[in-house]
Parts: sequence; C-alpha cells; structure tokens
Amino acid sequence: MELILRALIQMQPAGPEDYATIAGTMAFLEAIIKVAPRVGQYLMVKLYAIADSLFMQDVCDAIELWLTEQGSSELAAIIRSLGDKEQDELLKRRMLEWVDGMTRTTGTLWTSASRKCYGPI
Repeated sequence: MELILRALIQMQPAGPEDYATIAGTMAFLEAIIKVAPRVGQYLMVKLYAIADSLFMQDVCDAIELWLTEQGSSELAAIIRSLGDKEQDELLKRRMLEWVDGMTRTTGTLWTSASRKCYGPI
C-alpha cells in the first residue's frame, strides 16, 4: 500500500507543486475511505508522516482534524501498528498519543508541540 501512496504523490523535495499534490492526495484518500475504509485510513496516516517530514503544518493539522472526526477502535489499531514500526521517535510518540486519545474517548484528540510540523522546539 505504501507503493500506492508514493505513486500518488511521487516523493520529491518539498515545493509549491508538492503542497498541491499532497493536499490533493488527502482529498483523494477521503474518497477512498468511503469505499475501502481501512485502506484509506492506513494511507491517510502514512500521508501524515510524509507531510510531517516536509514540515507541512497545515496539512498535518488537517489530517489530525480528520483523525479526530474518524476516531474509532479500528483506526486506533491501524495507527498503533504503524506507530510500533515507526523509526522517527517524535512521530511514533505522536501516533501513540492519537491511539491513547482514541481509546480513552473516541473522537477526542489533543495537540502537542512535539511534532516536527511545528519545527524544532
């Protein structure tokens, strides 16, 4: 599935055209979720990681808002699986915060200044 996502956004250095591509991919994934929820949710979380690595703060915020609305035990399981494999410790911690928020109160997430989208602390 990661190959699908990489093909959709064609990983390149960040630039204005990359922002449009990633934002368009996010909208496309929202449509996929209606047809294949788990596939779309998985890819949306992977897209967050890509946007985070490119310091696209508003895309990260939009995906987090989407996660808040979509919060479910199934999505929490997807995020936990991805978080357990994540090499970036800040992103891994962020993913586990999402899971914790979803398991405590489905649909309720909080923000944290620990993610890379906001740059160094």
